[in-house]
Amino acid sequence: MKLFILLIQLLHFCKAEKPNVHFFFRTAHPDVEFHQKRLTAAKESVLSQAKALSSQDRVFADELEKREDYYSHFLVVNALPYVKERLKENTAWIFIGEETTRVELEFLLPYIDNLDKSHEPVIIGRPLFDQEITIIHHFFGSSGSEYKTFGFPDYEAGFLINIPMLNALIR
Repeated sequence: MKLFILLIQLLHFCKAEKPNVHFFFRTAHPDVEFHQKRLTAAKESVLSQAKALSSQDRVFADELEKREDYYSHFLVVNALPYVKERLKENTAWIFIGEETTRVELEFLLPYIDNLDKSHEPVIIGRPLFDQEITIIHHFFGSSGSEYKTFGFPDYEAGFLINIPMLNALIR
């Protein structure tokens, strides 16, 4: 009987649903063919890796913004409602990167699969810090010393956010 219960548990573990991941890439210049080709290559790379890993049913890739909305969505936070509209069902994680960001799904998917299924807002990525007030003023203004401790996402490296973080950023 114990062996039977163990087998049932093992089958359940093997069938455990893995979270969907939706990749969004943004381009530096939507009207320049060179950049459009790099954007297309970034999306195709993710999708071909997903197919090679038999994960094409849970990995999706799109452009961060529509070409006509590029300038109003240049700040990623402005594009997030559009991102939310495009998410596939059961998406748990969103990856945002640049047209030049390279993703290795072979390593990223197992990492995502082992993340806590928390309902707390989460962002995972490489933070950038200003040595002097350079970029932080776009977020907080130009006073105070927050720029020394506030890490903002490195878009070139890409970053992950979960659905609770997406919802918090949209509010």
